[in-house]
Amino acid sequence: MRGSRRCGFSLIELCVALSVASVLVSLLLVAVQAARERVRQAQCASNLRQLSLSTLNFEALHKRLPKGGETGLGDDGIAAHYSVWTRILHHMEEGSLASSLRFNLNPFHPLNSTLVGTNASPLLRCPSDPFSDSHLLSPIGLSPASWSFNYAGSVGVLGGLVDEGGVSSFSPDAARFAGVFRQIDGVRTSEIGDGMSSTAMISERMIGTRDNPQFRGDGIPFADFPRLPNQFFILDAASPNRLSLNCSGIPPTHPTWSRSHNRMWYSAEYSYYNHVLPPNSIVSDCSDGLFLGIGVLSARSYHGFGSNVAFADGHVSMIPNSIDLVVWRALGSRSGHEILASVLDE
Repeated sequence: MRGSRRCGFSLIELCVALSVASVLVSLLLVAVQAARERVRQAQCASNLRQLSLSTLNFEALHKRLPKGGETGLGDDGIAAHYSVWTRILHHMEEGSLASSLRFNLNPFHPLNSTLVGTNASPLLRCPSDPFSDSHLLSPIGLSPASWSFNYAGSVGVLGGLVDEGGVSSFSPDAARFAGVFRQIDGVRTSEIGDGMSSTAMISERMIGTRDNPQFRGDGIPFADFPRLPNQFFILDAASPNRLSLNCSGIPPTHPTWSRSHNRMWYSAEYSYYNHVLPPNSIVSDCSDGLFLGIGVLSARSYHGFGSNVAFADGHVSMIPNSIDLVVWRALGSRSGHEILASVLDE
C-alpha cells in the first residue's frame, strides 16, 4: 500500500510564513512613510525658497526688505500691525488678495478680517505639520477663523519685533544682534554686514492649538507656550541668556499655557521667530503676552532632526538641532561681525 503524500503546509510552516510576510510589510510601510516625509520635507523647503525669493523681489523693487510691523495707528485708531507676508503678496502671485487688503485699517477691521480669515497662500503651509491645513479661531476674538501658517521671519537674537533704537538706549550693542526684519522700517541689504549667505531670514514654526500644552513623543514641548506677565522687560530683549532663563523650567501645568504663534498669517505679532535658542530647543518658548511682546520663539518643525532655514541670499539649508548655539546666534544677527569660519573649525 502506498504511503499518503502530504499536500499543503503544516500549521507551523503557515505561521512562520505569515510572520515573515508581516515583517516585510511593516518594513515596507516604514519605507513608504519615510519616503512620504522626504517629499513633504522637500515641499517645505521649496515653499521657504519661494518665500525668500518673493522677499528679495520686494527688496529689488523697494530697495528695502519688508518691515515686520507698524508703530502708527490706522484710520480707525487701532495699530495696523501687518505681517511681512502681507507685504509680499504681489510677489507670491497673490495680487488679488493684496489689492483687496486695506492697509490703512487694522487687520481685524470688518473690512479686512473676513478677507484675511478666509484666504491664505499655500506657500505659507508646510505639509509635514499635521495642523498645516487648520482653519483656527482667532486667539483674541477680534476676527473670524484664520488660516494657520508655518513660516516666520527672523528678528535675530533680540527677544522680539522691537524698535532697535529703543533697545539700544538700554544696550548700545543691541542693534547688532538684530535680524533682517524690524518693526519701524525695512532693512536695506547694505545693513546686512555679515553677508547675505550667512544671515538667516525665514525659518519653520509649528502650529499650536491653544487647547493644551503640546508635547512631542520625546517630551519636547513645541507649539503652544505660556505667557508670563511681568517677567520680560525691554532690557531683556537684548540679553538672550536672560530670556532663555525666563523660559526654563516652566511646568506644563502653568495656568497661562495657552498661547501659540502661527495662527494669524496676516498679523505681525504671529509671524516672527528668534535665535535665542537652537531649533527645536528642549526649552519651551514663552512670551510676556503683550502685543509684539518679548520672549523666546525658536525655529521648530516636525522633521525631528532640525528645521529648514532660508537665508538672505535665497538658499535654503536644513539646520540640525545640534548646531552650536554660538553659531546659531551668529547666523541670526545681520551685522554681528562674528567670524563663523573660526567657530565652525573649532
